[in-house]
Amino acid sequence: MNKKGLFGLMGYGTSSNIRTIGIVFAFVLLIVGLVPLLNRFNVINFQIPDIPSMILNVIIVIGGLLLLIESFRR
Repeated sequence: MNKKGLFGLMGYGTSSNIRTIGIVFAFVLLIVGLVPLLNRFNVINFQIPDIPSMILNVIIVIGGLLLLIESFRR
């Protein structure tokens, strides 16, 4: 029987680890981009504290590298 966990990612090996990390970074990028946008349109009443641009750039670069790795693995 083939049992798969969250999003079918509970496998073993480097491929499943990179996929899991990619999904986590995708959610981080989604939250970092979506919360300020929703706050600007008054959909939500809270906001993320200001993130220094260096940290934001590092998050975006790591996300881009993970996208490149995943695109070559398929």
